[in-house]
Amino acid sequence: MVLAVLAGGSAEAGELDLEWRAPKGCPELEQVAARVVAAADGAELAAVHVVVDVERAGKRWRATLAIGEERRVLAGATCNEVSSAAALVIGLALRQAHEDIVEPPAEEVPPRLRPAAEPSVDVLRMERAEPARSTVQFAGAAEAGAEIGTLPQVAVVVSGAAGVARDHLALWLGASYATSAAPAEADGLFTSARVSRVAATGRLCATVHALSVCAGGEVGRLAATVASPDDRDAGAGLWVSAAAGAGLAVPLGRMVEVGLATDLVLPLAYPRFSVNGMDALPGPGIVGARAGTSLRIHFR
Repeated sequence: MVLAVLAGGSAEAGELDLEWRAPKGCPELEQVAARVVAAADGAELAAVHVVVDVERAGKRWRATLAIGEERRVLAGATCNEVSSAAALVIGLALRQAHEDIVEPPAEEVPPRLRPAAEPSVDVLRMERAEPARSTVQFAGAAEAGAEIGTLPQVAVVVSGAAGVARDHLALWLGASYATSAAPAEADGLFTSARVSRVAATGRLCATVHALSVCAGGEVGRLAATVASPDDRDAGAGLWVSAAAGAGLAVPLGRMVEVGLATDLVLPLAYPRFSVNGMDALPGPGIVGARAGTSLRIHFR
């Protein structure tokens, strides 16, 4: 079927120039024209030439629309389905064309007073945000805590470190001092003993928000001093250990925070101390534990 019509709607609808080509059994031209006018919602229709070709494509139906210079293809299960869709698309397109024609021109604004154009939604969606630049930060920390399992008894540990951080990684280098008193030997070998450790420390931490996971080690000197009523002696040896643990940072201000940390300490190399040929001072265990709190200052 090939039909062409200059169809008229209501007085407000204006002229509709529609050429409808469809096989027998599909909606007639008058039905489609009525649907187009209804889709235009009573607005005046622009005089645009419209051509619609409807054909079967296998088990489905296809409608090819030419609305002025614009081309569209619709598909559906039945001819009535694609015809209804075509009428709706034509009505909306003609309505939009009418709005573009009758829209009054924007009021001219003097060049010096013309506001900067706001970016459209499409422009905003296509803009790529610049990646945040990573910056290097420096920090200093002082820590105090307790350690068990590496010295004869619970040891007091104090340390200081300087750190450099970038993104979510931080490297800390510093020094620590730990000391512990050993109990007096029951058989009188000595009346007092003290074991101390001085070491250089290094830690690498991965931080996410306020939580951090750290791993590092210590290299230093482990020394012991024993005394009896009539004698005093001392000895020292190499200390090497590895440590790993987790921490929590609580900010107190823009540059200051308090840190809480726990570590497992694995002694790797250490001396053993004897008094008069006897192992009077207990050595480190297989694994020790350390907990402490620190005060950190960040320099941005």
